Amino acid sequence: MCRTTVATGLSPADCSDQSGRILQASPVVKPIFSLPLSIWICMSSTSSWAGTTINTIGSTDGVAISGFDTVAFFLQKRAVSGSAQYAYEWSGAKWYFATEENLAQFKGEPEKWAPQYGGHCALGASDGYLSTKPTSGLFEVINAKLYLFPRGNNGQNGAYDDWRRTGGEPKRRIENGVRNWPQLKATLGTK
Repeated sequence: MCRTTVATGLSPADCSDQSGRILQASPVVKPIFSLPLSIWICMSSTSSWAGTTINTIGSTDGVAISGFDTVAFFLQKRAVSGSAQYAYEWSGAKWYFATEENLAQFKGEPEKWAPQYGGHCALGASDGYLSTKPTSGLFEVINAKLYLFPRGNNGQNGAYDDWRRTGGEPKRRIENGVRNWPQLKATLGTK
């Protein structure tokens, strides 16, 4: 097992296999970060692909909105998984599409098809925070704009249900999200 370290001299390594055998010699080490800070850095690095405001939570290679085809939400009125075969990079993220036709639609007018708030949870944006959960396929299209939601606790539709029931329902929530998005966006990246 290895730990995050900086060099200060030479000695046996803190890296060993399961039997405790040292795998290689390395510099004498001391921890760089406290444990809570290390955990925060790891967690924050997975919240959004570096430099983008698009929701890539859960992706290790910058795929937007959990790989769902954003055009399908509008045209098929359901969540459809996209394919790397029909991928397009836009706004610092990789977007997957289920068909070549949907890819062509998106390329022609990405702002028309892209979800609001960068695909981050619409409930969270309306309440002034960014959810740390990936997009689940829960959605709503209102006035030709797409709003996405993660699953709630225990796999329930909590965020979507709260969006519909509380805080003035969608109309007021959309107004709040539009007002909050510039500040939230500034915390994510620059693309």
